[in-house]
Amino acid sequence: GEDEEDAGGSEGAGDDVVVAVEMDDPLSFSADRQALREWALGVHRAHLLLLVARGRALDALAGGPLLQGKILSLIPPGLLPSAGAATCGQLKPLVRHFSEAFEAVGDDDASQLHWEDEGNEGGALQAQLDRCVSEGRGTAEALTAGFAAV
Repeated sequence: GEDEEDAGGSEGAGDDVVVAVEMDDPLSFSADRQALREWALGVHRAHLLLLVARGRALDALAGGPLLQGKILSLIPPGLLPSAGAATCGQLKPLVRHFSEAFEAVGDDDASQLHWEDEGNEGGALQAQLDRCVSEGRGTAEALTAGFAAV
């Protein structure tokens, strides 16, 4: 359907997707272990699908030239590995620099950063990544996407 195409495509990857799942109350399954098992499996599948969708959205944003340019401009040229496959030894100074240049904040601190862009719900994730780069701190998710942009 139309919702499936929007959720799976890379175009508009920063757009929020609303998923509604209607299920019976799990407490009503106490006598029926098979029904409870099926309910738990359904919840597990829904969580996995949401994680995959979030990962795809972050991957699409990390692949954007604007974010890549911002991140690369913050890295000293000598730390960037040459084109082609890089070894772990070549990446070690880059990882060290990245961990020193950016501060990871916890969920409690992230709520104080006011990273939700209320005027642009679809761009909230993009705004979070942009602020992470400009402020040098962000959630583990934002920092991971920033490093993936490199």
